[in-house]
Amino acid sequence: MLYANIDKPEHQGRVLGNRIRNILANLALVVVSTLISFFVIELLFFRFVLPTMPAHLRPHLSGTPGVLAQSSKAGFVPQHYIALLGDSYAEGFGDWQLSLGEDESRPYHSAHIIEQLTGHDVVSFGQGGAGSAEGLVRLPAFALAGSQCLLFPTLDTPRKMFVYFYEGNDLQENLEFLRKVRNRYGGDDRAAIDHYLVQDYSNFAWWRCHVFFFDTTLKVVKYLYAYLTRDLKSEYVRSVSQLDVLPAINSFLVDGRTVRVQTGLHGPALELSDDNVAKAMDVFSGSLSWLRGRFPDVPISVVYIPSPLSVYRNVGDTASYAYELNRKAAWKLTVPTAQISVHSDLICGLVRHATEGKGIGFIDARPTLRQAALSRTVHGPIDWNHLNENGYRELGQLVSRRVDDVNLDPCH
Repeated sequence: MLYANIDKPEHQGRVLGNRIRNILANLALVVVSTLISFFVIELLFFRFVLPTMPAHLRPHLSGTPGVLAQSSKAGFVPQHYIALLGDSYAEGFGDWQLSLGEDESRPYHSAHIIEQLTGHDVVSFGQGGAGSAEGLVRLPAFALAGSQCLLFPTLDTPRKMFVYFYEGNDLQENLEFLRKVRNRYGGDDRAAIDHYLVQDYSNFAWWRCHVFFFDTTLKVVKYLYAYLTRDLKSEYVRSVSQLDVLPAINSFLVDGRTVRVQTGLHGPALELSDDNVAKAMDVFSGSLSWLRGRFPDVPISVVYIPSPLSVYRNVGDTASYAYELNRKAAWKLTVPTAQISVHSDLICGLVRHATEGKGIGFIDARPTLRQAALSRTVHGPIDWNHLNENGYRELGQLVSRRVDDVNLDPCH
């Protein structure tokens, strides 16, 4: 009689229910244990391993870890620091970096010069290929918000910000951003731009805290493999080796001699119509307004960086100009030399105008770089679309002199 009900359906249901509950409980235990273990590993790595790694072994990192790993500051966590915002010029691409391979522990761009001359920590939020929306909004917003994750020490607000605007391709990048805005909202007016910046580019979701570890781990593993095999060539280094895909010839007069450059060079957005320039400037102006609103008490200055064609004395009446179409194909134009300075002045004036009324300074780097280029090259000889050591030293010295003011230079 004790076993009479053992095969009844209700008993079988209870047994099955108990089994399911046990399986779910065990599964939940595994998931919770995995998540806790993952968090502990993240915490240990970012709090104890990354700070003690030799600086020359730190790979190119992004976001909050990238800021903490930079070498243009006294300690792991920057204090009372100067921030550089923008694209590859703010990140420091160029021959100076190429000459060091992947060793970012040694000086290689303007951030190090500014640190040396001012004595202040300097960090870059810049990233190659960034337009105004990325460089002025998404990158600093994500890096600073990321430092609020428990994984990292908190980054304080910068004492000063320098926004690097590069006339060579920032406007083209801004037009690419407008395409995203149109796809999302069906239009690209200023209201749509501002909405996209707030809702997408400055909105840091909590789960992004845990993306840093995957990204950092991947880059560390790739770099250590390259370091051990002595194949220290980043994607940037490899991309520079392919600059001759679109051959072009420009001749510059430097120190009384003719320097011939046989690679595609950036110019001041010469292929863009006035309407496209105006649309691209809407993105810059909107991004700058967001930055001013987000950091109302931080002094900000915009640094106008010329393209190579705007720096040198071109020999001849025409110049060869290269640009990218949709980030995929390179195109070449032959333009009258006189058109270069006209378009450069136009863009410079628009950028300067965007700073007016916002309490933001404006620095025109063209006179400084042009003066230096009279006696020596400030780009190349490998990467002619970014500054070399001569150029970054000139830029760093110029910026260092303007740390404590927000004056507006005229566009020469």
